[in-house]
Amino acid sequence: MIKLSIVSALYNSEKYIAKCLDSILNQDIPQTDYEIILVNDGSPDKSCEIAESYAQKHKNIRVITQKNQGPGVARNTGMKEAQGKYLTIIDPDDYLQENIYKNLLQRMETDDLDMLRFGFTMVDEEYNILPMPKGAKNTADYSEEVVDGKVFLSKKLGYACFVWANIYKTSLINENKVYFQPGFYIDDTEWLPRVLMCAKRVSSVKIPAYFYLQRRGSLMNTTAASVGKKLEGCFTAIELMSEESKNQPDKNVKKWYRGLNSVIVIGVLSIISSIEKEKKEFYLKRLLNYKLFPLSYYNHSNHLRIKIAIANISLKFYFKIFS
Repeated sequence: MIKLSIVSALYNSEKYIAKCLDSILNQDIPQTDYEIILVNDGSPDKSCEIAESYAQKHKNIRVITQKNQGPGVARNTGMKEAQGKYLTIIDPDDYLQENIYKNLLQRMETDDLDMLRFGFTMVDEEYNILPMPKGAKNTADYSEEVVDGKVFLSKKLGYACFVWANIYKTSLINENKVYFQPGFYIDDTEWLPRVLMCAKRVSSVKIPAYFYLQRRGSLMNTTAASVGKKLEGCFTAIELMSEESKNQPDKNVKKWYRGLNSVIVIGVLSIISSIEKEKKEFYLKRLLNYKLFPLSYYNHSNHLRIKIAIANISLKFYFKIFS
């Protein structure tokens, strides 16, 4: 049986995919033990051509082509095709530390884990290591204690819901039919908590196994052309997280969802702080309609707590300071 399936959704990735694939192939487990499933999401560039050239040389690489439907649907396609006991996701512009999978898979086996989180390093497009954002404090707990998914979500995850920072049991995903919602903007944030609600045994390792590329002009970087799309995505996330919070009987899970909405709200305020007055008032009115204030301080860094405190006191003062 294949031990590991690695899924990657390709779209406009021709500049990065070779480095990504080289890092996946440069591992300390036999290529017969793992498969690489590359889902070409209707990419208009040469991503698929490059992927196919690798597939011709390596029998453990499969390329699936579909019409463009977004990264969530492409990941779903790959996960449903996975034949490995375990599953992980990698974005094609990121890459892995060499010789890392043997260690991670051994931990999954030894502790019979449903999910294992590992560390990551941020890099720029020249692959220089980047520091964490100024004032940021990692509120995640990387201790190796094994806990159930609800405890992990509320006490250990923090608010960085990176789907690529984990290895999962494939059965956890496919048997529970935990798939990405089509067209959802902040799909990691929506998907990972649902996975954890199904997990019984979850843990972490501090090993920085993954290199997370910060692309100029990427989807997560604010540009004028995408402000509306980003804000609509944030509002949809707020609605979904609020509904999830209502449906959760565990009080700590409820607190986590409220804390996550605080993160999203601060993100919305950051986006609208520099746009024209008329649009700012429009989006601010929509934000206030969700009645999330006062924002929760649950499990946040001191830096974020300060922003939350100022927003809770006065949004006018918040914009004066942070615009």
